[in-house]
Amino acid sequence: MGRETGWILLTVGVLVGARLVAGFKWPVVYQFGLSLSVWSVATAVPLMIVYHIFLWRFLRLNGIHDPDWYRHPLSYNRQLREHGDWSTLLTCYAAGAGFVAIMVGLALLGYSLFLGYVQIDAETIGLVPG
Repeated sequence: MGRETGWILLTVGVLVGARLVAGFKWPVVYQFGLSLSVWSVATAVPLMIVYHIFLWRFLRLNGIHDPDWYRHPLSYNRQLREHGDWSTLLTCYAAGAGFVAIMVGLALLGYSLFLGYVQIDAETIGLVPG
């Protein structure tokens, strides 16, 4: 998949997601965003730790001595694929998906707080019935 295709899919996903979320009241969106963020942190952080342990083990077993390996761990994914270390790659991708879920949850939280502020402000000045 090319970079342009990724951007197009991201844009379509954001637009479709915004349309889906627009039908819910802000407390529902808030609760979903909070739940998604908490669940994602609870799963993505341990997966990231496991990924780094697996990667450290892979580097040691293959004689790769890079003292800064933890600063750029994704640069070793090509070597992981070449050696067929799929468990480490799967853990990496799962942790990455968890990170994306954290960001989506935080975006939903921000969006719901904005909706709540707008709704409460509109009720305060009498634009909509409270």
